[in-house]
Amino acid sequence: DIESITVVPGEDASPVQYGKVFIAVKPSGNNVFSTASKEIIKSSILKKTNVVTVIPEIIDPIFFYLKFDVTVNYDPVTNLTDETTLKTNINTSVQAYLQTNLEKFDQKFRYSQLVQDIDNTNNAIRNNRTIVKYEQRVTPATLNTPTTYDLLFNNELEKSSVMSTEFTGTDGLTYQLVDDSLGYIKAARTTDGVVDSPKVYLIQPDGSTNQGTIDYTTGKVILDNFRPVAISGGTDYIQLTVTPLVNNSDVTPVREQILTYDVSDTKAIVINMVAETII
Repeated sequence: DIESITVVPGEDASPVQYGKVFIAVKPSGNNVFSTASKEIIKSSILKKTNVVTVIPEIIDPIFFYLKFDVTVNYDPVTNLTDETTLKTNINTSVQAYLQTNLEKFDQKFRYSQLVQDIDNTNNAIRNNRTIVKYEQRVTPATLNTPTTYDLLFNNELEKSSVMSTEFTGTDGLTYQLVDDSLGYIKAARTTDGVVDSPKVYLIQPDGSTNQGTIDYTTGKVILDNFRPVAISGGTDYIQLTVTPLVNNSDVTPVREQILTYDVSDTKAIVINMVAETII
């Protein structure tokens, strides 16, 4: 039931850990192995071949969920189907690219290839403009418990682009994470799914409004003592989405990272159709 596997020497890990080797294992689907399954792998497989001086560790993949906002310009005269059917076919092209080229270790996202696949869906398509965003998920082991999370997006990020799904703060109100364009992550209060204007930030125990930091150059996000009391939307995780500074570039995962997408997320692939008749 192992779909993909990669090995990371301890000296290449972050942080560096000499004397260890990290084995990232991806079972079928976007899942992770249970602690019990990891112990079975270590005892029944690794123990037989392990070098005594090296400590093997089974680790989970880190999933990057790609999200796409596609605007397609097409000629309605040339189009031999209706717009709805063309839109469905474009969605199929995007999913086919993702399923064929991603979802395993060491597989890159090639922006130009996806754009070309979209254009080749139908002769009626003149061009497309595709905006790519990345998402990582924060899954608290225990709610209402301060925890620090390190998230690395591996690319330069656009300022003021951080956005998360909603959660309940320590004051019982609803918030979502945002960045202030100055390098700090804050929790902004929301009403009916929209950030209040002007923004009202959740106050930390030390009196500040900072939930963490963001390095726009490296793409590293640190949530420091992050303490959601409850998570909105019926999931056990908070989605944290960012926008790369250069949007038409490739995305390269490192170490235990895997590029994928969430087929159940209606916002993962958004397609906007623009009829463009040239007389």
